[in-house]
Amino acid sequence: MSEKVDIKSIAKRAGMSVGTVSMALNDNPLVKASTREKVRGLAAEMGYVQNIIAQIVSTRHNRAVGIVLPNATPEFFGHALYGLMRQFEKADQHAFTVYGQDRPENELYYLRIFTQLRLRGLIMSPCPGSQAQPQIQRLIENGTRVVFLDRTIPGLEADFVGINYAAAARVAAGRLIAAGHRRIGAVVGAPLFSSTTERMEGVRRALNDAGIAFDKKLVLRLDYENDFNHDRTDAINHERLRSFLVEHGPTALFLAMDGNVPTLQKVCSELGWRIPAHLNLVGFDEPLPHFSRKNDCIRVTCPIEEVGLLAGKTMIERFQNPAAPSVRRRLDARVWPDATCGPSASRRHPGGKNRPQSHYAHKP
Repeated sequence: MSEKVDIKSIAKRAGMSVGTVSMALNDNPLVKASTREKVRGLAAEMGYVQNIIAQIVSTRHNRAVGIVLPNATPEFFGHALYGLMRQFEKADQHAFTVYGQDRPENELYYLRIFTQLRLRGLIMSPCPGSQAQPQIQRLIENGTRVVFLDRTIPGLEADFVGINYAAAARVAAGRLIAAGHRRIGAVVGAPLFSSTTERMEGVRRALNDAGIAFDKKLVLRLDYENDFNHDRTDAINHERLRSFLVEHGPTALFLAMDGNVPTLQKVCSELGWRIPAHLNLVGFDEPLPHFSRKNDCIRVTCPIEEVGLLAGKTMIERFQNPAAPSVRRRLDARVWPDATCGPSASRRHPGGKNRPQSHYAHKP
């Protein structure tokens, strides 16, 4: 069995102290360039493999940033991460990225690892039902710079970068109201994200602007799906959504949780409802999955990559000025098309009963 090559064995062969060899391997400028080159060459010759994790832990002023995202969905977090890493590349900022798979226990596991690594900063978008508030609070108190991306955790004083969902939802709901809609429903996830709460606030404001009371019965909470419970959750959500549509009969629906679009399409097909003729939709993903025609729904187009860029920039600025007050930055989203695709003037309720007629403007 070959002898393990470590710093001590390299130092012995080089005739140097362990400290000098360690600094040379870590590219410390206090060690002459010629000495660093000699030590690295000798280490390679001896087959030395550096322990990167040990190096990070032992480095007092570690520059790395941890990025914790709830999932790897390309429509949102993939684009956001691309923008974020573009910004970090400009600043020569290194980062570790992990995905919690929408599970609070995974999120806590990765946060514990990042705490042990004593990373300089943390960029995070909390997962559904996040339980990370105490742990993040300790990180902040220990000097870790924290930037929340798209979602936040109430009660924590940290920088935030996201999208002005409330303003966009207010515009979208206003177009529905202008087209004649009064029974505007919403599908949200359980538990709620902070971003979903902001979207619902925009709907409330639009209804209030028009003097329409907000009906809590028109808000349906569906369980959040992930890779570990998809089939079971999908079946439960299918029945809840079907019952909701039949019982409450919304004429327009905000999809604050776009992952349920396939389930909604399946239920509407079973009920004989067509989109958008019988049910108008508002979606927050760009492009909204499973819809090919531009006028099938109202879309809120979010500047996702730009949000990632701004989150990276905010983190770099925080390193440069750690004592500055925390900031909350939001980018505007676009609501399109400019005209609302309203449903037809009447539709049939499942079971053959005619729904009360309403007057809607249909603008393709």
